[in-house]
Amino acid sequence: MKRIVLLMITLLLAACSDNAQGDWVAQNIPKEEKQVSPTYEAEVPIYSPTSTTTGLVIHQEGRDKWILVNAQDISGHPNVLVHPKFLTKGDVEGIDVEHNIAIVHIRNSYDFDVLQLVDETITNGVDFESGKIAYFETTLNDELIKTPAKQIQQLLNKTIDEPITWQERYEKNEQLQKDKVQPITNFTTYYEKNIFTYNSDELMHFAVSFIDQFNSSIDTNDWQLISSYLSSDEVREELQFVSKKIMNYEVREVRKEGVYYFVNGINEQREEVRLSIIRDQGNFKIIGTNLINEDMHYEEKLPVIDLNNAHKMEDLPALQMFINGHINKILIVPFETNEKWKLEKKDKKIVVKVNTTKNSTTSFTCSELELNDESNGKFVQLIGCSNLDQSTIQLGETH
Repeated sequence: MKRIVLLMITLLLAACSDNAQGDWVAQNIPKEEKQVSPTYEAEVPIYSPTSTTTGLVIHQEGRDKWILVNAQDISGHPNVLVHPKFLTKGDVEGIDVEHNIAIVHIRNSYDFDVLQLVDETITNGVDFESGKIAYFETTLNDELIKTPAKQIQQLLNKTIDEPITWQERYEKNEQLQKDKVQPITNFTTYYEKNIFTYNSDELMHFAVSFIDQFNSSIDTNDWQLISSYLSSDEVREELQFVSKKIMNYEVREVRKEGVYYFVNGINEQREEVRLSIIRDQGNFKIIGTNLINEDMHYEEKLPVIDLNNAHKMEDLPALQMFINGHINKILIVPFETNEKWKLEKKDKKIVVKVNTTKNSTTSFTCSELELNDESNGKFVQLIGCSNLDQSTIQLGETH
C-alpha cells in the first residue's frame, strides 16, 4: 500500500513539473505579429507605348480593379502597364471618345485606395483627401474637357457589364489618334515587359480587311484588289487558284515569333484559316496562308477569255475546251463592256455569275452555250437560262 501511495505522489510531482516547464517555454517564445499587406494609392502611373500618364482607381472587386485614364494618352495600343512596382498588364476595355476617357481593367492581388464618384462640387474635380471624384479633366486637341462623375459612372458600368470588343477599340483609337504618335525609344526594354512588340488590334484589323478583299477578288476575279496586302506577286498568283470564299471569318489568336506574325481564325464551317505576316517598310504583308493546297493542280487555273482582244475563234481555245467539257470553269469578259461572266458546269447545267460595273452580282443557270457565226461577227450565246429575260445572251463578238 505504501508503495502505491509513493508512486502516485511521484506522478503528481512530475506532472506539476512538466506544466511549469511548459508554461516557461511558452512564455519565452516570441509571438510574431501578422504582416498586414499595404494598400496602394488610388493614383497610379500608366505606361503605354507612346506616353506615360496617370490613372485613378475608381472600382475594385477582389483582384479586379478598374482605372480611369485619359483616352488619348493610351490610344496607341490595346494594353498598358500599371504601377512602376508591379508593372501589371492592363486591358483597355472601355472608351468614350467624346469625353476623352478610358477604363483600364487589371487583375492584381494587392489592395488600392478607391476614389468614389460623386455628384457634388469639390476642388479641382478630384479630392484625394476625401477620396472623391466630381469630374475628370483632360485635354483633347488643345481643348479642355471636363467629364462629370455621372458620365464616368456610366462608362464604368458599361465596361464592367460588357467590355469593348477589339473592333470597337480599334475604331475608337483611330479617332483618337488623328496624329500618329511615335513610340518611346527602347520602351519595352526600359519597363522589362514585352507586351508592346506588336498591336494585336492592328493585326486583327489587317487580317479581317484582307479576308474581305480576298472574297471580293473571288467575286470579281480581280486579284489586284489584294495586291497591297501581299508580300509578292507569287503569293497573289497562288491565291488566284482559290475559288471558295471565307464566310463569317473570326479571329481566334494573334501571336509573334521573331520577325513573323501569325493570325489564326476560323470560317463559318469552323475550319481553320491561318495567315503568316511580316512587316515591310512599316506595313503588314502576307507571306503565306493555309488557303493554298499544295496538292492543287495549277493547270486548273480559271482561264480568262477577253473577247475585246480576240480576233479569231481560234484565239479562244479555252472556250472550246469549256464547250467540250475538258475544263469546268471559265471567265468571259464581254465585248466593249466592263462586265465579267463566270461560267461553271455543275450537274449538267451551266451556272452563270455576272459582275456588273457597279459590283453587283446576278446569278442564274443555263442549259448550254453555243458559238454562232453570223454576217456581222461571231457571237457567244447562252441558251435555256432560268432567267427568262436572258434566255439568249450575247456575251460579245469577235471581229
